[in-house]
Amino acid sequence: MRSSIILLLFFCVQCVSPAPVKVKREVSDTDRKTVLDLINNERRKIAQHLMIANMNELAYDVGFEKIAEGMTCQTQANGANYMVASFPDDTGLKKILEVPRTQQEEASKNLMGGMLIPDQTKFSCVGLEEPCTGPGGTIRVRCVIGPKTVFQTWDFKKGVAGSQCPSDREAADGLCKAKNGAECLSGNVITSSIIVFLISLYVFLQ
Repeated sequence: MRSSIILLLFFCVQCVSPAPVKVKREVSDTDRKTVLDLINNERRKIAQHLMIANMNELAYDVGFEKIAEGMTCQTQANGANYMVASFPDDTGLKKILEVPRTQQEEASKNLMGGMLIPDQTKFSCVGLEEPCTGPGGTIRVRCVIGPKTVFQTWDFKKGVAGSQCPSDREAADGLCKAKNGAECLSGNVITSSIIVFLISLYVFLQ
């Protein structure tokens, strides 16, 4: 899935603004639904573009949101049923693009690869009021997504999008949707940068 990692990295470069991220609180259910739909739309487009047959539809999970909020720059790490995805600022992304392609793939996978894994089913993202900084740039957005905890190329099944869904899911316009139709829209922190990120994906794939 080398092409998928580079594609994800390219998408992220389009969306990160050098301006400080302002955390948006007290988001309405309508806002949450909008963000959830945008994320699933982009997963659908990636599945269709790269012929990924088993891309799950995601739900927004309040439990993961609390986990993301409770992490610090020092304690941020994958857990028993989730991965952490971090979105750096433009400086960090440009540094990734300056290294050889194989290093770009590895850095992108380590930072953001969890958001692309087909078998993931739920997520949450928060804006960091105090961004994490380091040699690779500044991290302004942290997402927790699960239940997969490792990025493995054999998890990506090739074929028409939605053609190889697990038994508890059914094809729904390119994604694998839970048969019970459950959605979780709980949460209280969604950042403007996440919305910009998703809109940029939408524009690029038109």
